[in-house]
Amino acid sequence: MRLEDQRIVVVGASSGMGLGVCKTAAAEGAEVIMVSRSEDKLKTAQESVDGQTRILPVDASDVDALRKVFNGLGQFDHLVVTADAGTVTVPFVDVTRQQAEHSFLKFWIAFHSAQAAADHLREDGSITLFAGVAGLRPMRNGAALMSPVNGAVISLGKTLARELAPIRVNVVAPGSVDTGRWDAATVKGVANWAQESLPVPRAGTPADIADSVLFLLTNPYTTGIVLFVDGGLMLS
Repeated sequence: MRLEDQRIVVVGASSGMGLGVCKTAAAEGAEVIMVSRSEDKLKTAQESVDGQTRILPVDASDVDALRKVFNGLGQFDHLVVTADAGTVTVPFVDVTRQQAEHSFLKFWIAFHSAQAAADHLREDGSITLFAGVAGLRPMRNGAALMSPVNGAVISLGKTLARELAPIRVNVVAPGSVDTGRWDAATVKGVANWAQESLPVPRAGTPADIADSVLFLLTNPYTTGIVLFVDGGLMLS
């Protein structure tokens, strides 16, 4: 198994793409440390993962709490940060300072997670951050927060690939992924849109994204890239 005897910390592990990463990494033999804010959600998520896991409830936006948790872990091999506080989608002229600050929590969670982990990662380890295609291509009106937030994460990943070397740092940019949070109308709408617009005519799944993360964790010659896993959305 490709990740046997390795320890992976996943921030944002209780649901969606983060939980998908946990399942794939555990199936590949890793010890997975599942980090998220809600202990109850982590316990439920842990039950769905077949493999060696440990849960650590902590608010990833609290840098002091995050450092304390990472200090208690000792060394580990990989950090994956999928956590997202939720980005507001509103017309630019209507954006409030409060909405902007909340949306940028995604960047700060990535920033502080990487910073807290840096001294604990083995030299042949890696960091994988999550952004989105909007970071390089604004997809629609109302993306005045979505685009700069994801762009900031992308820029952070490229910068850290140089500064933290030989630790490898990469960014995954998913497209439209059905994480189980959409209502029936949204699922149907996305399916129709994907059928008409995407080269791969469907929404993504957490397993699709997890497979891309597995590549980044296990390929020792890949760093500083943005890996689009979007069904061809950047081409449409």
